[in-house]
Amino acid sequence: VAFDNEWRFVFVNPAAERITGMRARDVIGRAVFDAFKLDADNVFIHCYTEAKRDNQPVSFTAYSEAFGAWHEVRAFPHADGITIFFRDVTAERRAHLALAETGRNLSAAIENNESILASISDGFIAFDDQWRFTHVNGAAERIWNMHGADLIGRSVYDVMKIDDTNPFHAAYKASKEFGAPTAFTAYSEIFGKWIEVHGFPHAGGYAQFFRDVSAERRAHLKLVKSQRKLEAAHEMNQRIFETSLDLICITDRHGNFVRVNPGACDRFGYPMDELLGRNASEFIHPEDIEATRAAMRGSRQSNTLHTFENRCARKDGVAVHMNWSVAWSEAEQKYFLIGRDLTERMQAQERLNRSQRLEAIGQLT
Repeated sequence: VAFDNEWRFVFVNPAAERITGMRARDVIGRAVFDAFKLDADNVFIHCYTEAKRDNQPVSFTAYSEAFGAWHEVRAFPHADGITIFFRDVTAERRAHLALAETGRNLSAAIENNESILASISDGFIAFDDQWRFTHVNGAAERIWNMHGADLIGRSVYDVMKIDDTNPFHAAYKASKEFGAPTAFTAYSEIFGKWIEVHGFPHAGGYAQFFRDVSAERRAHLKLVKSQRKLEAAHEMNQRIFETSLDLICITDRHGNFVRVNPGACDRFGYPMDELLGRNASEFIHPEDIEATRAAMRGSRQSNTLHTFENRCARKDGVAVHMNWSVAWSEAEQKYFLIGRDLTERMQAQERLNRSQRLEAIGQLT
């Protein structure tokens, strides 16, 4: 799912619909607080808020009261909001607990929880103390593209053609040596995939859950790349806004200035703080107000670019003839205007007209 900066749903994929039972059409545009009656103390919202505040990805597993399930979450903040990948790990957690409770008798634990291990989407494998395979579930077979029957009883060193320098196995051995669980994500050269691993040492050997996160990682990298492009485009637009000799103005739907560029301030002779918040009609010649409003209404109603001319008053009272292009943004509920001073062009035209008149008079005489 994805939220904007006001915590409104902007995207819900089919997997999220299946996991949560919610429908995208019912929540898009709604704030998560309203949709699920949450407050800022909710553990999920708290973690997402911290991620946004620190502009750092966050990952965690927590129980969702709203959906009655354990969810493993990875949240990635960005300029326009936050994108969240999550999955239901309730069955996996039950399997973890079952293994933890019967760690001294792994074979019995696996046998008693065979249906759970077979049903989870994560790969599950178990080794004895000599790192020989003792169990491989169906998901592990799919992820590895191997048959469990070909692995049981064989050493991981022989099957995978690895030694203790392999980064995955080195992590498992360290976990086993210190008697502490491990969790990490790394690229597997053997399988050509990014694999997320949770490893659990126990008295009779070692057990691990893992899953292929290649697609998720590609999506994250695509998101990061897109965000960088967006930031570059924003920086470019900001430079254009600040350095353009044309007048660039942004108003709300009522015509009140919300942003103006330095070019507009220079042309009209007003400091920026005297323009922001004021209505554009205050600066337009009374005879041109209706035509200006008509052009802006036309832009909003047709969602197309409109051009028009009017006269605007400088702070010193001098009228400036302007040509404007206006576009309406329905998403932002704002008008975007680019204006050009026609004074020099009109003066040049007047000089040409005067010259032509004088030439005509000369021909008559």
